[in-house]
Formats: sequence, C-alpha cells, structure tokens
Amino acid sequence: MNAASSPSCSKALSLHIGQTCLHHRSSCSKVTLLVLAIVGALTKFLDLSPNFALIAFGLQWGFFLLQGWPQRSEVLYDASGSLTHLSIVLAALLSDPVRTPRQTILSIFAVVWCTRLGTFLFNRISQDSKDSRFTDLKTEFWSFSIAWNLQVLWVFLLQLPVMMVNTTLNQPSIGAWDVLGWALWCMGFLVEAVADGQKFAFRGNLANRGRFITSGLWRYSRHPNYFGEILMWIGLCTSFTSCITGIPQLLAWISPAFNAILLVYVSGVPLLEKAGEKKWGQEPEYRHYMEEWVTLKVCAVSNHDKMGPALDLGINLVVFLSLLAIAACIFSLPSKGVSEPTKRSSQHKRLAPELDATPEVPKCIVADSPLEKGQRCTGTVQRYSERNGIGFIACAQCRAVYGRDVQLFQEDWEALDLTIGAVVSFMLSVEERFPCPKGRPWAADVQRVRAQLGSKSYVLGSARLGQLRDSADLARRLCRLSQPALRHQLRARLQADGYLYLRSFLPGDAVRKAHLSLLRKFQRLGLLADGYPVEQARCGACAEMGRLEDLCSEEVLAVLNDRELFCFLDSFLEDLVEVVFDSANLRAVKPGQSTGFHTDSVYMGKLMVPEQPPVLACWIALMPIPLDLGGLVLCRGSNSHPGFQILRRTYGKLDLDDSDIGGTGWFTEDPDEVSKFGGCWETAAYGPGDVVLFTMHTMHGSSVNRTDSWRLSLDFRVQSSRAPPAVSQNKGRWSRLRHDRLEFPRSMEEAKAAWNLEKEPSAKRRLPDLAAGMKHRVIRAAVKM
Repeated sequence: MNAASSPSCSKALSLHIGQTCLHHRSSCSKVTLLVLAIVGALTKFLDLSPNFALIAFGLQWGFFLLQGWPQRSEVLYDASGSLTHLSIVLAALLSDPVRTPRQTILSIFAVVWCTRLGTFLFNRISQDSKDSRFTDLKTEFWSFSIAWNLQVLWVFLLQLPVMMVNTTLNQPSIGAWDVLGWALWCMGFLVEAVADGQKFAFRGNLANRGRFITSGLWRYSRHPNYFGEILMWIGLCTSFTSCITGIPQLLAWISPAFNAILLVYVSGVPLLEKAGEKKWGQEPEYRHYMEEWVTLKVCAVSNHDKMGPALDLGINLVVFLSLLAIAACIFSLPSKGVSEPTKRSSQHKRLAPELDATPEVPKCIVADSPLEKGQRCTGTVQRYSERNGIGFIACAQCRAVYGRDVQLFQEDWEALDLTIGAVVSFMLSVEERFPCPKGRPWAADVQRVRAQLGSKSYVLGSARLGQLRDSADLARRLCRLSQPALRHQLRARLQADGYLYLRSFLPGDAVRKAHLSLLRKFQRLGLLADGYPVEQARCGACAEMGRLEDLCSEEVLAVLNDRELFCFLDSFLEDLVEVVFDSANLRAVKPGQSTGFHTDSVYMGKLMVPEQPPVLACWIALMPIPLDLGGLVLCRGSNSHPGFQILRRTYGKLDLDDSDIGGTGWFTEDPDEVSKFGGCWETAAYGPGDVVLFTMHTMHGSSVNRTDSWRLSLDFRVQSSRAPPAVSQNKGRWSRLRHDRLEFPRSMEEAKAAWNLEKEPSAKRRLPDLAAGMKHRVIRAAVKM
C-alpha cells in the first residue's frame, strides 16, 4: 500500500473541493470567503496576532500569483505549504522576546516536523514533475486558487497550539501535562519515522515490486505512519493544556482533531484503501490483511493474535488521554460568576455604597499620558546588530505612544560600552535622522542609569543592581480567574524573590489625583518651593512636616482602597485580608535623604507568630520615581537565601518594642554589608500606580533622592483575617521612646557585635528617618474571589 502524508491529504481535499467547484465561479468565491472568515474569526476570537494570517495568505497567494498561475504549475504547491508552516512557527516563537522552555520545545517540535515534511516533499517533487489531478483545475483562475486557499486553512488550523502557546501570557511551570505531551510527541515521531523508513526500504527492494507491505510496524496496523502523525499533534496540544485559562483556548484541540479527521475519514485512509482495493482487491492475501489487521480507527476491533489487541488498546488509551486533557481544562476553568462574600471583617466599615459592587478588572494600563517634548525616558537595551550598527531600546511608555521600540545608534552603543539588558535613560526624538524617517522614535543623549545606595553608586542592569521582575500580568489573571496554578506561580515567585512587582497595577488617573491632592496640602503647609508648578513637587525652604492627620484625603483613600488591589490580595492569600493596625504610611523623602536597609520584621515582630498567616507589605508609588528620585530597593532572595539564615536568626528575630535597641531600627546604610550574605539588589524606574508586595524578611530600603523634589509613596501591611489580632503591652513603645538612652541603651552596631555580625562603624552621619506616618482607617469592600 502507498502511504500518503498529511500534506498529500490536504492536497486531496483541495482537489476534491476544487473539482466540485470547477466552472462555478460563485462557488469558488464562497470557498475563498469561507476560508477568510474562519481564519479571521479564529484570529479575533483567540486574540492571535494578525501577522500569522497575513503570513499564511501572503506566502500562498505569492506562490500562486508568481509561479502557480502564470506557469499553470503545481510544482511548488507542497513546498509552499511546508514553508508556510515553518514561517508561522518562527513568527510565533519570535513574537515574545522572553521565551519559556515550553514555548521553545513546542516550537522545536513543530520545526522538526516541518523540516522532515519539507525534505520529503522536496524528494518527491524531484522525482515527479507534475500531478495529473491538477490538470482540469489549472484551467480556471478561481478554481485553481481554491487549492492554495485551502492550504492556508490547513496550515492555520494545524499550527493553532503552536501559535497560542507562544502568545498566551499564562506560562506556568513545567508540569505533568507537559511531560505527557512531549512523551506522546516523541513516541508519535518515532512511530512515523520508523514506519516511513520501513516503507522506503520495502519499496527499494526490487523483489517487492507490485507487493504491499506487511512487515515491521505494518504488520500490526495498516497505517502506522498516520497513527504516529496523529499522536504527535495530540502531544503538542496536551502540553499546551497547562496554559489554558479560558474556554476559547480549548479550540487549540481543533488542530489534532482536524488532522485526524482529514487522515482517517476524508482523504487519507479512504483514498489509500480505495487504491489498494483496486490494485490488490482480488488477491486472497490482501483480503486477509484487510480483515485481520487493525486500522487507525478507534472503533476497529482486531482479530490478530498478538499485537493487534495491544495496538488497538494503545490507540484507545491515547484518545482517552486526549479526552481527559480536554475535560481537565474544562473543569479547571473558574466559573464566571463571582461568589458573594460569606463574611466581612468587623474592623473595616464601608465608606460608600458603590464599594460593595462586584469589582471589575480594568484593562491593562499603558502609558500615563503621551510623551511630552523634552521628557527623559528610561528603557532597556533589547537587541543590537553589529553588522548595521543599529540597536533598539524597549520603553513601555514609548511603545504605548509610537507602537515600537526606540532606535539606538552605534556611537551611543560604543561610547557607553553598552550590553544587551543595560538600562539607559535618554531624550526622545522623532526628527529625521538616517536611517530613521521623521516620526520614528530614536534615542538622543543616552546615559547609563545609576542609583546611589548609601554612599555607593551602582549602574542599573549590572551585577550589583538588577531590575525588578514584573508580575502584573499574572496578578491580573489571578484576579479574573482565581486559578490555583496562577496562585502557585505567584507564591513561588514571592518565596524565591521576596517580592512581587506589579507595574501600573493601580489606575493611573486615581493615583495622579491622590498625588495632586497631597501636593496641594504640601503647598498650604509651606513644604513646596514658590514659583514652580505644583506637579513638580519642588521642596521648599520650610521642609518640616506639619500635622500629618491633615494630609489624608478622599483621593488618597481611593488609592488605598482600590478594589482590584484587594481583590488580588484576597485571591492570593485565599482569604479576606485585613490591614494591620488599620493604618497606612505616607513616605515623603526630601532631597538628599534615603531610607537605610532593614526588614519589616523588626517593626512587626509581634505579628511574626509561627503557624499563622504571613504578613505582607504593600508599597505604592504615587508619582513617577526615576532612580535619581530615590525609589524602593529590595535585596532579591534575602527572605529565603541560605546565606541570610544567620541574619534571620538574629536581626530578623528582633522586636524593637520589646528590645533595648534604639535608633532607627535599620540594619545598615551600606548595601555591601547586606549583599555579602548573598542575594542581589534590585529596583526599577517606578511609575504612578506601581505596586510592590514583599515579605517581612525581605531586606529593603531606598536609594538616595538626588533631585530637588519630594518623593512620595504609600505603604501598609496586610494579613489574612484568619490571623488572631496582635496583642502587645509594649505596642508603640519604641516609636515613642527610641531616642531615650535610658529606655533603649544599645545601638544597632552594638547589637551586631553581640550577634557576631560586627562591622566597623561607619564614619558617615546617619540620616534621620523622615518617613511621615499618616494614620487612617483603610475601608474597602469585602469581596471574595
């Protein structure tokens, strides 16, 4: 028997439909429009990039218009299909600059399949100069075009799981579904390769001319190569199963289903067996082979003594696992309805009735506003070509406005000795400069971004100071879906890094209103310089804080009570969260000042109870905070790194209210004194509405404010409502009496010496803690996700 490949089956289907529509132009047009509608609907419904459809149609119609129709030739028909497969796979893989192992492996599988397919088609077209089945079809333009349009549909449907896995944001860790899927693909590839190799060797033997193969794998199945082909695409979809977060993504299973139906019921098995019946149907040996040996069909029952039942059982097992994967996807999807809250904390009252409404997850916030002339931007060098001396800087704010990265020129790359991943600041220009046409953004006055930690100056993107990892997309998905896999991934990040950075998580408009309301109150208190716009937050000559209670406003409360933030916290901790001590802090950092490096455990020691839910700190940026304004800096891994164990056993066990240590409670102002234990300092150029969650044992502080403006941020602490209320007779003792040498006779340096963590005392003056505490009751809607 002659085995046909999957593209041969696609060609047979195209030929069948083309012959049906021959001499009926309206029918040809309907088929073309149907293909366009299906591809367009899938692109829109699955939120795929339109580039995939453009690549498929562009290549097929390019081959058709340049070679197929002018020469009335189908010579490049199969080769164009293989090239379209490969192009879509590579476009999908390159669509995301940060690729997970799952995306890479599934793309490699598809490329291997395309390469093997292309080699087979090239060998076949080298032997056969034409396909007689196209003869009638080539006489009319529209009937001939049907074959090329249907090949677009075949490629697009078959590559659905590859396109979706490379574009979906949900990328959980490698799990059982991935291992099972990869095993199925490898098994299918092996079966198909062995079966085709055995068929090739059988045909190469002159003694077998005119005979059908019944040896090797063909002894146990009439179409083992088809079985392997189907198994491979089932494996790809099985691996993608772990990424599915919604019912629309189940459409990825169209790929193996379409391939199996095409092979088994439409133009694969039926055509081959019809041809075999015509050639060998009168031979008793062939009749016995057809009756006794199994096909691919699941419903087939084999009478073979040995391997027939086993193979049939294997086929049924594969189909069972596929159905199980689909069922697991369906039943793991969260319900669309939001469950009503079953309890509400008695400590939190409602401020306004509308806060009880079911929270909606806002769309992803992009840029705060269009780029203003003369505004300095910050971005990361993503790529650079030594050949043409052109690189690109990734800047979220610029991309939101111009839809593309910012071009970097060779002189800046070489002058600053830049590398991929380096963080730079630059002035944006859209004036014409070769090779940039007018209107395309490019970077001028490029500078490396530095942050001053204590007395040390670090370059952002270097080994000493890295960038925070953004988890905002995962957090938003958790708000919407409340999926255990997302929660597990975020918790693993928090455990490994000690923080979760949520870029642009809060509504930009609400944060700007809160910031402006605070600045206006600063102005009334004489804290801002005269003659400057309020929005610049220029520090005035009188920089002593007034009555802090007067700084709270409805706009600030709206930011602190943001529904999406507490929706995420509830879902992340799997319980209603409560704000510790029902208060938040306004951090107002003056020019030249910073916060020393410490862990919050020393201030929250009374809450650090074993077997109780953890306490998390929540920090909110109220304004754009570039590195020179002095933003939050965290030591990644300091909460869990083995090198910090001695620090957690000593300094981390400290409760300042119950101790005899006065001063600020900071461990040090020297970042190297912390990094010697391990970990790595990380920060970011924060934007208004950025949120950072971190643990009580995460070492953190702030860089030095090197501007002439105030730096404003908010922070508070949250804990699950299951935790018992904190009880301490000495609550507030340290904050009231920390400068009293009788109550707190020891310094932190003396304590470190007692803990064998002694370091030579720093000669530089310790900066006072000017963080201003703003007391208020955090009020929010109790909504359980």
